[in-house]
Amino acid sequence: MKRNNPYLLAAALLAVAFTGCKNDEYDNKSPFDNVVYLNVSENSDTLIRDIGVGKQQLVEIAKALAKNAKLLILDEPFNGLDKHGVAEIRELLLELKAAGKTILLASHNEEDIRILCDHVYEMDGGILRER
Repeated sequence: MKRNNPYLLAAALLAVAFTGCKNDEYDNKSPFDNVVYLNVSENSDTLIRDIGVGKQQLVEIAKALAKNAKLLILDEPFNGLDKHGVAEIRELLLELKAAGKTILLASHNEEDIRILCDHVYEMDGGILRER
């Protein structure tokens, strides 16, 4: 994961993520809408270096969602989250999936894969195989 400048505010990172959004869904939203949804709002004015790993992960997920891209690529999105954060992100990903969003998920967690994935591929010895 790319490391953010530890001195940037979580809210500033999301403002950057929303810059240039063209989708009608985001025309009337502020960067704080995803912050609130992902329960980062209590830290929206806090320096990134001063929030926990789980909250940093939520900020990164909110940034990924901000532009409403057709393809969402997530590498270990549940890393650092508590059980409530995991449940919240799973629910969000299932909603996005139901809405037709394509999600490429990299995970070592069998439960995440079982719950979220329609097609599963495994990398073994440098060879990608369908499971």
